[in-house]
Amino acid sequence: MLKNYFKIAYQNLRKNPGYSLINIGGLGIGIACCLLIFQYVTFETSFDKFHENGDDIYHVSWHRVQNDGEPSINASTGWPVGPALADETPEVIRYARLHPEYGSALISNPNQPEKTFKERRIYYADSAFTQMFSYPLVSGNPERALEPGTLLITQAAAIKYFGSEDPIGKTLDVRGWFGGDFLFSGVVNGILRDVPANSHLQFDFLLPMADLFQNSDYNNPSTGWGWNNFITYVQLRHGSDPIEVDKKFSEIYMRHRQEDFQQSNVKAYVTSSPLMDIYLDEDLPLSNVAKGSSSSVYFFTVIGLITLLVALVNYINLATAGALSRAREVGVRKAIGAQKSQLVFQFLCESALTVLLSTILGFALAGLALNPVNSWAGVNLTFALWSNSEFWGTFPIIFLVIVLLSGLYPAFMLATFRPMEVLKGNTGTSGAGMGMRRGLIVFQFSISIVLLIGTIVVFKQVNYMQDMELGMELEQIVTVPGPGLVPEGVNKGNVVETFTQELSNLPAVLKVGTSGTLPGGGFAFGTNGFKKATADQSEEIHASGTSIDTSFVRLYGLEFVAGSIKNSSYSVPEGEPARILINETAAYSLGYDTPSEALGEELSHGRVVGVLKDFSWSSAHNAMENIIFYLSENSTNISIKVGATDLPQTIIAVEELYKSHFPGNPFEYAFADEQFDQQYKNDLRFMRLFTAFTSLAIFIACLGLLGLVTFTARQRTKEIGIRKVLGASISSLARLLSSDFVKLVGIAFIIASPIAWFLMGKWLEAYAYRIDIEWWMFVAAGIGAVFIALLTVSFQAVKAALMNPVKSLKSE
Repeated sequence: MLKNYFKIAYQNLRKNPGYSLINIGGLGIGIACCLLIFQYVTFETSFDKFHENGDDIYHVSWHRVQNDGEPSINASTGWPVGPALADETPEVIRYARLHPEYGSALISNPNQPEKTFKERRIYYADSAFTQMFSYPLVSGNPERALEPGTLLITQAAAIKYFGSEDPIGKTLDVRGWFGGDFLFSGVVNGILRDVPANSHLQFDFLLPMADLFQNSDYNNPSTGWGWNNFITYVQLRHGSDPIEVDKKFSEIYMRHRQEDFQQSNVKAYVTSSPLMDIYLDEDLPLSNVAKGSSSSVYFFTVIGLITLLVALVNYINLATAGALSRAREVGVRKAIGAQKSQLVFQFLCESALTVLLSTILGFALAGLALNPVNSWAGVNLTFALWSNSEFWGTFPIIFLVIVLLSGLYPAFMLATFRPMEVLKGNTGTSGAGMGMRRGLIVFQFSISIVLLIGTIVVFKQVNYMQDMELGMELEQIVTVPGPGLVPEGVNKGNVVETFTQELSNLPAVLKVGTSGTLPGGGFAFGTNGFKKATADQSEEIHASGTSIDTSFVRLYGLEFVAGSIKNSSYSVPEGEPARILINETAAYSLGYDTPSEALGEELSHGRVVGVLKDFSWSSAHNAMENIIFYLSENSTNISIKVGATDLPQTIIAVEELYKSHFPGNPFEYAFADEQFDQQYKNDLRFMRLFTAFTSLAIFIACLGLLGLVTFTARQRTKEIGIRKVLGASISSLARLLSSDFVKLVGIAFIIASPIAWFLMGKWLEAYAYRIDIEWWMFVAAGIGAVFIALLTVSFQAVKAALMNPVKSLKSE
């Protein structure tokens, strides 16, 4: 019997190839979309799950509350925090601190000088790091990992620096930190397996924390608690209560910083974040690690489910649209004794066959689309989901649910046809059944319009961020990092100054300036102790800053609202405070009524010689900050304003000068505007994926609409013939068939608009600088939906209107 059911199902698919193709194709595209989205979601939610001790590892953050205000979170801590928590908390088994190599370091193989590269994936780590985390060694002794004077490298780094040689026991020179003043020569005593892509920590080199502490800046325990440069992890005893542990951590932290905090009227508390939550925790401002977006994962999970749901609704509409052609078959079967349950089961078997073919097509389309989607959207989708035993364990259940959702309604509708009625040609489907199908079309287009409005909002927000007025000029600026390596006995500041002077002599170079960090690349430091020199510590506020030279302001087109700078601003008599610039926001935050009042004032970080008009150093996600610029001639990031003509030759000339002044240093350059826009990489990825899946969801909805207009045209065949005999024109008949669907789209628009307004308003809250949701966005989406609907139904409507009226009147 089951074999016969599937045989009949196969014959029906072959008998209506066009209908079958649309039906299988629409559902297949929906399944492919869902698979791609869940590939993305699976990857994003898989971060750090490979660690054996992952359930017991926590990241430590501390929260600062001043004057009973709003708490600010610090995801990095001082270096004594880890040891203190381990010593004073019984639940802590071990701790591990990481110190990122801020910026980049120059690493070289001393036996092969040509093997010199700039590297950014570097951490200094405690020896306990390899015991806590599951980054396995493929070569070397784990007992000696991260001993002083040694380092660990990944397999990729081993090939890069040593080729086919065995790196164990060989030396690498690392020059970095503080602009190249710290040199570390280490012996490779271990090779790590390459770090998985789903690790929030991404590195190629691990250096011993003990060697970092030889630097004098970390020799003073009294200042260690306030240097928030370290990422601290603790491993708790299995079964420990994190809430109780956090209370103990907070008591320890307050006790060690009590004197400092009392003067500043600050309270603090400590929170520990589970390791597997770090990647998607958008409230955890952890830099120098891979970070994702929980809201993006949520959005795409919903879009994936909605796309599949739209495809199922589309299938139901197409199945019911084809019901008329099966009505007589059902009537005959029921007349010769077929039971309702047998008919339902038969049609469910047909649904199962269709879903099976759609699933095969969906997997094929998802596999073919994987690489193009990765390239276009900048994501890292893999086939990992398909090799997951849990996925295949639940897939039969998912398949069964899809079969039931897509097949039950059409099966019951067909099975309830009355034999005498359908053999007379009357299916009795004009009432509740038609209402159901119209409701499904409204549902589909409501979703489509929400996604269409969302696409417009996302597109406008991303473009607004990229085009917003920054208060600085980034065009035609080439940036070059300073040297990581200079010959022994050579003053790096002097050689950089000579290089910048010679750059200025190049015909295409308009201006040259230096800075500690670059726009869009964060600041060199952040401080909670920014205040007037005479103010009480309780008045301290947060500020961020970096160093710049006197040419930087003019080069980037920054504007003074008070004061000015000259080259002599570098010169500071002994005992005098440093010369600094601040922005308007900082001046007002400090309590000055006008920026001019801040001129000449001594602050905790120096004397103000100028106040700059507010400018955007960071992305539109962040509100305007209090900014400090130290005037210094020792900054090593070089910015070059160049002319627009013959840019390739200018780059070649800059490279030649760079290599002549800094031999042994790899030459790298970038454009300031492109570097700044790198902050919006995740937003661009979100926009592209959102647009792609919205387009596919709308396409699938249009297939459903096509099914309903086909059904309607067949049902009204006789009416159309009579109208044509009575003189109705083709255009009036096309309007007659199309008008009902335009009304359905109008209803969908009314339902979708407030939903889209609420959802996109929530999404925009993540941006400090954001667009307003305007009325024209809804009008554009509504017009777009009507146009798409008319385009979909017009062909079938015109086809029905062109039908020979004689044939129409013989339809019964």
